Amino acid sequence: MANQSVAETSIPHAALAIHLLTQALHHVTDDVAHHRHRLKHRLGLRLALEHLANREYSVARQHLQLASTVYIQERWYGLVSEILGHLVTCARHERDTAAFLELSMQLLSPKLEPYVSARFRDTVHANLFVAFDHVTSSQMTLPDLSLDDDDGRRRLTASLISVAIHCTNSALVATFESGLPVDVAFYTLGFVFTQDGGAPCVVELHHETTADLLLSPHIPRTFQVPVTPFSGGVACQQVRFGLRNRHHVSWTWTLAGPFAAQPRHRLVRRNSLLPEINGRVPGMGQGAGSPSFQRQNLRHGTDPYLVHEVDKATVDLVSTSPVLVHGVTCLEFVLHAPSTDHVHHPRCAVNIDDQSSVTVLSPVSQDQLISPQLAQSDQQFQVVMTCHSPGPVLLSVHVAYETTRGEYVQLDIPFTVHAVLPVTLSTAKTDGVATVNGSGFMLVAHVKAAVAPLRIHKLALKHVTPYATIVQSGGNNDDEECATPFLGAGDAHSLVLHVTPREVTVSHILAHVLVQWSSLDHPEHVVTTELALPSMAFQPAPLSVKIDDMPVFGTQGHVTWVHVRVMNHTISGYIVDVKIGSDSSEFLVAGVVDGHNVQVLPMETISVTIGLVPLQPGHLTLPKVEVVHVDSNETFRVTDQRVTLFVVPDNHTTSAAMLLA
Repeated sequence: MANQSVAETSIPHAALAIHLLTQALHHVTDDVAHHRHRLKHRLGLRLALEHLANREYSVARQHLQLASTVYIQERWYGLVSEILGHLVTCARHERDTAAFLELSMQLLSPKLEPYVSARFRDTVHANLFVAFDHVTSSQMTLPDLSLDDDDGRRRLTASLISVAIHCTNSALVATFESGLPVDVAFYTLGFVFTQDGGAPCVVELHHETTADLLLSPHIPRTFQVPVTPFSGGVACQQVRFGLRNRHHVSWTWTLAGPFAAQPRHRLVRRNSLLPEINGRVPGMGQGAGSPSFQRQNLRHGTDPYLVHEVDKATVDLVSTSPVLVHGVTCLEFVLHAPSTDHVHHPRCAVNIDDQSSVTVLSPVSQDQLISPQLAQSDQQFQVVMTCHSPGPVLLSVHVAYETTRGEYVQLDIPFTVHAVLPVTLSTAKTDGVATVNGSGFMLVAHVKAAVAPLRIHKLALKHVTPYATIVQSGGNNDDEECATPFLGAGDAHSLVLHVTPREVTVSHILAHVLVQWSSLDHPEHVVTTELALPSMAFQPAPLSVKIDDMPVFGTQGHVTWVHVRVMNHTISGYIVDVKIGSDSSEFLVAGVVDGHNVQVLPMETISVTIGLVPLQPGHLTLPKVEVVHVDSNETFRVTDQRVTLFVVPDNHTTSAAMLLA
């Protein structure tokens, strides 16, 4: 409303306008003796708007404040509402929170309600309490807001809350009525009263003890405040309305007495506060609020046929299926003919604002002829397109036709559709760091059909990180079809992955899940979507295990000695258990089979010698060597441990064994 005059980004004429208006204002001030001449105040207001358009907020604020004071005296509330809107804009740009709150309260005055739309009043009220909620105790202390009508600058806030108070022997009965557009909940209500001119006393109602301190718009609310009985009369001198935000910053509104015993309605009239000057009424002559300032387009004797609104055709979007990214979407529109006229030679065109994010698959971007329609008839037409990125897509449907009288009618109807991702990927919460300890971890990824049922053709891992080994449990090969060919809206398919880090590296994406899908409406259009697994960093393990002197082959019945080295890479000591296990009885293990509570000092390397006796020839599975941290129960394995060992019979020669191995 009030900011439409300053919605400019490039204003080369502002400086020239400011210069000319300054000269004109100086001329009027010097040559016109009357200090309330309407041209003087009109030029001052226009000069303030030019400064505001030129982003000179402090200068504009001074001129606007002067104009606001003048027009409030003249009761010209239409201009006052616009000026207050500009002042709120200046205070917001200057980050003056106290002024922003006070000006917003003036703009919410019931006196300005006929000149401010209900939607704008709700917006001002919402911005007011959002700004108050963001004030912290370290920024400022908000001054008290006076609701009295003792001076012109605050006169607009006098009608925000009306109060009627009468006293009994044991209680104060107070009736409040709020003029704000929405409900307001106070933190405290304070009453300052005196007895026969004595010292003032304060009685407060808190929200913890009272059910609620809520005032609804234009609904009277009565509170009874118990007081100690006095022998003389009790008079309430002031009412304090306390608010508190989430940062425990208080803001107090004060209203001074005397107060009426019964609620009374305030009448808003446009009466001048100043007396007649030189035989003319200021409000109707050269005063700042003269009606000659207002531009009114009055029609006298206008033909009602010329202003009668013509019944036109309308267009509605009837598609209910969601718009999937990279999928084929068919939007169906319905053209409704007017109720009293026919549609002749109709043409329609659909224009898309962002052509880079949308590909139109049918030739509807150019004018296309559609069939003529009778009155009160409907006709459907379609737009087939593909969206490449999620987000809102703005469409504009242009319809042109001729009426029965030969009039040419054009319609431009905007529509907004939202493109959404067809599939999403979610994983269990991870800290983003894994240890290269040889054991690895499990990662469960859920591929979910977001908003519409899909047919899944293929699920596979692509671009797997070279710093880890990722094995899919029960997964598919790249050439196999997905085991779950259909996913309903909201259904998910789980991928269980075993990730074994091998090298230390910074945070990076583990892999991409390739999903080939198609919608049920267009099964022939198969789309490939890649979803990234979470990023993780691989850090070195505090302990590492390595096996030395592993022979190329073994001999049946002979001992093969290997050395297991456990290295501590930190400056802390560890107590570990060395475990050697075998799933079969192909080897006899000699040496340290189960080393319990082996202490590894900081930066120390210990070596454990193990003897392996093969019991049969052939390729035998080697026992697994594990080092378990006693405190954290973390397992460390050999990352490059051999899995099998070729064993020759006892009577084979060395050269033959080397050849077979």
